[in-house]
Amino acid sequence: MGQQVTAFGSPLGLGGSVTTGIVSAVDRAVGIPAESGAPGAADTVLNAIQTDAAINPGNSGGPLVDAEGRVVGINSAIATAGPGGGSIGVGFSIPINQARRIADQLRDGGTATHAVLGVTVGSDPQLRGAVIQEITPDGAAARAGLRLQEIVARLGDQRITTGTDLQAAVRSQPPGSVVQLEVVDAGGATRAVEVTLGEQRRPGRVDAARPDGAGWVARAAHR
Repeated sequence: MGQQVTAFGSPLGLGGSVTTGIVSAVDRAVGIPAESGAPGAADTVLNAIQTDAAINPGNSGGPLVDAEGRVVGINSAIATAGPGGGSIGVGFSIPINQARRIADQLRDGGTATHAVLGVTVGSDPQLRGAVIQEITPDGAAARAGLRLQEIVARLGDQRITTGTDLQAAVRSQPPGSVVQLEVVDAGGATRAVEVTLGEQRRPGRVDAARPDGAGWVARAAHR
């Protein structure tokens, strides 16, 4: 964090524009509502790079570049105070390692996939974790022995505090990855669970997260 970055794009149709800022956070879980009226659309969840470099409609798909000219992310979304708002200094980019994996899949086979745990989770501010509310039969979570109402507190080294955190952390992994979860049961006992993540080729309810009630709105940064 604190690294200088530059965002390239065409904000508001102004081609060849650049803005600068810093990396404000990494592994930021961001839920972007699906566009209304888009056929088959589903909400998108990112495990994003957060930056204060100005990103506005028209920047989506442009690179986020570090001081040495290396692409570190793909500009994708902004936080706004309400629908239709512009940049308030909080922008989000897909980390380049995730973007490269999806691009390779599209180039080689034409179909993008993402990892799934096979759960629906919710958030409880008092519990500080992702509460397992539904488990998909024969999914990755079921095969690993996860149980209803257990709380996922950590995935690998990443702290999980909401359902959206868990969904984003899982989707940042390649399908088939073996990850370590730290889970807490209703009595407060903690255990480690090794899970081999599944694969999903189209949007669906698997790994859905209940709304967390954030005080801002994320929206895609395309025109």
